[in-house]
Amino acid sequence: GGAKILSLALSGNTALTDLYLTDNTIESRGRAAFLNLVCNMTNIENVFKSNHTLQCIHLDELTSPSRSNEFLQQALDINRSFHGDASAVCLAKVNAFHKKEMSVLQNEN
Repeated sequence: GGAKILSLALSGNTALTDLYLTDNTIESRGRAAFLNLVCNMTNIENVFKSNHTLQCIHLDELTSPSRSNEFLQQALDINRSFHGDASAVCLAKVNAFHKKEMSVLQNEN
């Protein structure tokens, strides 16, 4: 959808810190695309290549909570906390999301 296309267009962004998308219907799948933009956890290199500039995406509230929305907010918070220090942002994201992934996997057994 549109959110995925927009997230792909922002992959090389080094200036935009706030994105205003209120009054748009962006559900869990679109939010997952934005999460992938700011924290692509497929491997360490992709985490480093993720967008570390974007600090806030203004979206309407979801009708039901979503794990991707929670992770998206955390990734944006990390970007905001380390604004501009790509190495520190990358390390913080790997630490934060690796722990979450391990917790999810451990709870599945």
